[in-house]
Amino acid sequence: MAVTISMVALGNAPKISAGGICKAWGARWPKAPQPTGAGKKGSVLSFRVGEHEVLYGLMPAPIPWTDLEGPCATSPFWPNAATTMRTHQRHVIVTVTGDADGAALAETLTRATSALVESSDGVIGVFWCNSALVFPPKGFCQIASKFGPGEPALPIWVSFRVAKNKDGNSAGFTRGLSSLGKMEFETQGAPESPEALRERFLHFAAYVLDGAAIEDGETIGFDANEKIKVTYAASSFGVPGRVMRLDFSAGKLTAGAKLTAYGYAHLLATIICTLIAGYFLYSVFPFLRGSVFRHFILAPATLAFGFLFLLISDQILERAFGWQAFKK
Repeated sequence: MAVTISMVALGNAPKISAGGICKAWGARWPKAPQPTGAGKKGSVLSFRVGEHEVLYGLMPAPIPWTDLEGPCATSPFWPNAATTMRTHQRHVIVTVTGDADGAALAETLTRATSALVESSDGVIGVFWCNSALVFPPKGFCQIASKFGPGEPALPIWVSFRVAKNKDGNSAGFTRGLSSLGKMEFETQGAPESPEALRERFLHFAAYVLDGAAIEDGETIGFDANEKIKVTYAASSFGVPGRVMRLDFSAGKLTAGAKLTAYGYAHLLATIICTLIAGYFLYSVFPFLRGSVFRHFILAPATLAFGFLFLLISDQILERAFGWQAFKK
């Protein structure tokens, strides 16, 4: 059974009621499944929404600042998030469980969180756990209200962390797609602004959530002329599991492309291994020493070995350690 969670920060005098939540839910999403079967046990309020169970747990303490400090400092929606969120006294953990895919659970959680915010006094902010994003109360509800049934609320569900590199390119990664059953995206060298990279991440995230599959080694882009290679690999940013790394140099290795230190080392190792393989064949099979066999069998076999060694070993090392042979 899958679980997805958000947290709603409260002031000193929170007022939470089952009736208020149901009323706000129905007013905002009248055609969506409605909360039914309200129940209360201790400080936990529960509902049934379709095949999902929604729980509101009132916690008599603030959200740990260790969870909020980073998201508040980097919030794209709330510049003064840290100042405001430090003042909250309590919080509500909003939990949605059920046998459904991540997007369906996130959709119900979005409505459950918005209904709580709209119906309660003293709400200070919202923390969406899977994307590590914080929102001001009205801002969260405004974003949530823009998405109807079946439409992914990507600005809430997924964060797009981007920044400019020292070389002038942009780098970044996504956070939140894994909770929706998809692989995260990342890149270390996009030849565009951070804002353009954020839009690209947003486009690709919507693409995969719409059901499209991007295979390992496939090239993608906004048009037929743009070829960005996708490689399944370990994250360079510490994101758990494998990610889809975007390589913007695919098909564009020009005179401006330079080998990295790893690229030079790998090329040298390939040359040495190729020479060793050729010498081994030359020593073990005497018939290859003849002029005809040496030129038409030994040489092609040695070159084929070198090419395959270069290709396969490079892919293995890139996936395992994220090493890149070329840099812009």
